[in-house]
Amino acid sequence: MKKEIKINIPEDLYQKVKRQVGLTKKFKNPDEIIEYVLREFIGERKSVYSKEEEEEIKKRLKDLGY
Repeated sequence: MKKEIKINIPEDLYQKVKRQVGLTKKFKNPDEIIEYVLREFIGERKSVYSKEEEEEIKKRLKDLGY
């Protein structure tokens, strides 16, 4: 089980992140978006796509000649 800690961010920033949850189906809550952005920033990117979605994307790119 991973240990979690709490961080503080400005309320206005949290509200903007919260609105993004409603605009995308990739994240279930603000915590997921914040974790994704932090991992992206430090170079520890975690895919927001399932394995099946990644395979479909790779197939489509291959079909397009990439």
